[in-house]
Amino acid sequence: MKRWTALFLTVLIMFTMVPTALAVETKPAPPAWVKESEYVVFEGDPVYEGDTWRQMEAFRADAAAGNQEPKDGDELGAQWSVWTAPRSDNGMKSRRDFSAGEWFERGLVAMQYAANSDTGRLASTADTCFTAACSAMVKVGSTTADPDYQTVLLWKIRAKLLHWAPVGDEKPYTRYLDAIDDFIILRNARPTKLVEVLDTPLLDALTETTRARITKDINAISARVKLRIDGQVITTNRTVADGREVYRDVDPVIVNGRTMVPIRTIAEALGADVEWVSSMGGARLTRAGVQIDLPIGSTTGYRNGEPFQMEAAPYVQDGRTMVPARYVAEFFGQKVEFDSAARTVEITEDRTAAGDSNLERWALPMGAMLNRLNGTGNPNLLGGAPRSGYGGDSAKDYARSILNGDSWGIESREDLIETVCRMTFYGHNASFLSDVALINSLSATEYRQLLKGAQGMDAYMFPYTKQLGEKWGDRGILCWDLFRMSNLVQWGYLAGYLTYPETLALLEPAATLLHDNFKSWDEAYENYLDGYNWWARNNVLDKNVWETYRGQIYQELKRGKETAALFDDSLFKTPVRGVPGVTAEGLLASVS
Repeated sequence: MKRWTALFLTVLIMFTMVPTALAVETKPAPPAWVKESEYVVFEGDPVYEGDTWRQMEAFRADAAAGNQEPKDGDELGAQWSVWTAPRSDNGMKSRRDFSAGEWFERGLVAMQYAANSDTGRLASTADTCFTAACSAMVKVGSTTADPDYQTVLLWKIRAKLLHWAPVGDEKPYTRYLDAIDDFIILRNARPTKLVEVLDTPLLDALTETTRARITKDINAISARVKLRIDGQVITTNRTVADGREVYRDVDPVIVNGRTMVPIRTIAEALGADVEWVSSMGGARLTRAGVQIDLPIGSTTGYRNGEPFQMEAAPYVQDGRTMVPARYVAEFFGQKVEFDSAARTVEITEDRTAAGDSNLERWALPMGAMLNRLNGTGNPNLLGGAPRSGYGGDSAKDYARSILNGDSWGIESREDLIETVCRMTFYGHNASFLSDVALINSLSATEYRQLLKGAQGMDAYMFPYTKQLGEKWGDRGILCWDLFRMSNLVQWGYLAGYLTYPETLALLEPAATLLHDNFKSWDEAYENYLDGYNWWARNNVLDKNVWETYRGQIYQELKRGKETAALFDDSLFKTPVRGVPGVTAEGLLASVS
């Protein structure tokens, strides 16, 4: 009965406030159970428009009426449950269509539904919603420095604690420990006390015993030495126990003043392959054509067979090989710093190795389209994904799965270098120019006869090929090849096939061709879009290329708050600056 009353009130409000419902012109207000200071409005987000916002108001009213989370068969069941579907098959939006704002709004409602439940702890839906909202924000460049991200992170922590916090002495679930990590991240980003996180009636179901356990775990985990790569926390101590994923106590440690780190975790995050070699009695790391051997108990290691000395010998702790953190820099060309205040080992790419090269400024906009279209893609990151991993997958696995799929068949450093060097000059553009030359060799009568007999795809591909040939001349569909080479080298970087300097050097020929043949990103992307449509055999003869799906994605990237700066046309007026001592030709020679 309460749910019917909530629906009736919602409909009544909607009919008495039609102008507001049709177009929300004022700042959306938080639901009654959320403080104004803990509410985020996502500017321009579609959640506040028309039917979507009216649906959200219906959910709010239903939750405020004391109802529990809708199920299939309930009045709101179908609308609420579509978020769990992988795709839409009923005319409704699927979860992949949701914006950051809609994920956030649904999360707030889900928190109230959880509070209405019999135990008050059923917050897994809220956990999923806030996690997705954070991910959506990160994809457009948000970080823990952004106040809005901090607020959404606060709610993510609350949802995880509510649903996953241990009741007594039971072993913790991973999601609960994620909440502890997130709280520490939030606390480092802005002064935040645990009491502030727990200060909401929505968490009343957490007993004093559970709250004390949370405090104890935060203190214990805060005392550990943590590891971060490119600013993102790396989990060093997870394993499966009793059917659940829990923490193991294998973190970086300080021994005799030296910070020792688990090399496998770091190596794999940086794209290296790691194996135990029994005959050597140690670990072998392989990355970007370099092999590092680390015999346990010996201060002598080997780089491609050549010995080098370490200040402390590797040792094994709970099945993990521990090495001095500073050698990560020597093994993989990284910067390694220890933040004593935060008790954190910070690992970042040492970009000084590329000198004053501007090739990363070319690489990111060239690869922006595919990095955005890929599910994990962030165009602002080299490779489109954080090296710390995304969605439970390592960056290495993510990149290698792409390189070995999508018809590339790239399984090694050698495959990657040879493919990029070949496709830069002899890719699909060569086939396109050959087709144009064939069409142009025909007389007017022969061409008319060709079109007269053309059927199916050929009926539009012949005139489309001719049209593009006249439009672009000798340049053909060059950018279709060049932009994809940017993606290949970026993924090769994440996959551990290339070092950072090698990544940029391998792209230099493509960047130079782009610089010499085009005058702006708009012109280059128009050529790329034409090339894509020609390769995909899309019938776009009567369409404006900017109105196609990818054309609209490019426009969104150019307008995006976090991505607009990528498309700097001044690059076309500046010489391409390579990497000192590394060239694509040299890399090709090294694997030939």
